[in-house]
Amino acid sequence: KEREKTIAHVDVDPRVQENVSRLVKGKSKKNDVIEIVGSPSSVQGSGNDEVYTYSSCISSAQVNTFSGTKSQQNCKQLTIILDKATEVLKGASFQPYQ
Repeated sequence: KEREKTIAHVDVDPRVQENVSRLVKGKSKKNDVIEIVGSPSSVQGSGNDEVYTYSSCISSAQVNTFSGTKSQQNCKQLTIILDKATEVLKGASFQPYQ
């Protein structure tokens, strides 16, 4: 059985993953992206593309017997690329960041 292809490349918050998986490359439009994923953290132009960036961090506590409790952050950045002229989704990817 062939494994289903997804847009995401790294583990992310399952709710975000589920929302992004509803977007269809080549069909979803800018309005769909905003409705499904929300307003981006930043918007940039790059040639014929419009790049939406979403950044989020999930904090967790890690307990170690010897050193006590440590707070750990898992930060991910979602990048969505849209065609400026047609406002159609060209691609999306998740990347870890510090």
